[in-house]
Amino acid sequence: MGEATAERMSAIGKQHGLLIDKIGIMAEETGYVMLGLEHPNDFIKNLAETLGIADEKAQAIAKDINEQVFRPIRDHLIDIHKLEKVEQKPSFSQKAPPPGILFVNAEKIDQGPPPSYRPPSFAMPIEKNSEKIIPPAPKFETEQQKPPAQTQEAPTLQTKPIQQTVVVKPKTQSLGQDPYREPIG
Repeated sequence: MGEATAERMSAIGKQHGLLIDKIGIMAEETGYVMLGLEHPNDFIKNLAETLGIADEKAQAIAKDINEQVFRPIRDHLIDIHKLEKVEQKPSFSQKAPPPGILFVNAEKIDQGPPPSYRPPSFAMPIEKNSEKIIPPAPKFETEQQKPPAQTQEAPTLQTKPIQQTVVVKPKTQSLGQDPYREPIG
């Protein structure tokens, strides 16, 4: 965004009582619409969600952004490309169709019966009441399965209760100097 646009965005945010971080989020959402990353129809909904504000307030903010940010950009683009300004409400006039084109009232057209289904020409005809001939399944020769090898059972592990009590001797260390400590002095 340009400096003028950033100042307008800041003024709009302050006008609607937004904190500076929310003004940044509002400017970010506006930038997404400008770049085409978000659809303009979702602009109000996205403002309400990202700013955490009511829909009415988001609509008022979007209206100000449209008037103060988007309209000058649109006018500038029209001036650059020397396009004719299009009115907001286009008027439709009844013109005669170009020569060679004849419009027919849809009510007077007889559509006729709906088209019937025809199978494609490459489809095979279906024969009714014919016997189904199923070819026999091919037989494959397989090796006779050998019975599984007999294994010896592993000896079971027998547990004996511990008869002695285990005594842990406390470690007696001298609390000498720390080998990692830096000397002072």
